[in-house]
Amino acid sequence: MLALLQEFRVSYETGEFPDLSTPFRVQLFNCYRAALFPSHYPIPLKPHSDARGTFVETVRSRGGEGQSSFSTTVPGVTRGEHYHLEKIERFAVVSGQATIALRRMFTDEVVEFDVDGDRPAAVDMPVGWVHNITNTGDDVLITQFWSHELFRPDAPDTFPHAVQQEIHA
Repeated sequence: MLALLQEFRVSYETGEFPDLSTPFRVQLFNCYRAALFPSHYPIPLKPHSDARGTFVETVRSRGGEGQSSFSTTVPGVTRGEHYHLEKIERFAVVSGQATIALRRMFTDEVVEFDVDGDRPAAVDMPVGWVHNITNTGDDVLITQFWSHELFRPDAPDTFPHAVQQEIHA
């Protein structure tokens, strides 16, 4: 187990995902990520720019399946408001400004990260934390999402819940 944790550290300190090809690796990596949250985030991403424009690598993964997607979000709109029990998920804002908010389940603890497509960074969603992303800019927000597994409609591991809880007097 120590060798696996050391492998995770070497890989993840640069933002790269380790081999996630077995359920045990996924579960152990989720424990490792939980220990790093929130101090490890956001993870700065290195832009490579030249006369053509800019290239930014948002996800590197050593093994297992995975899925990338993106969304557009109009100003003032919030997406998400759910949590996962096993899914490893990364958000990277490609264009626009946003706030990524996360709340640890069964607590009032909310952590927020302000992110901007002009300063590429990634935030990984820890399991057991409700999360959302809100477009805080004046333009359309473009966000890339990555998950370590393919989306399965019959077992989505996505449970609706609000980041901001209503306070009842």
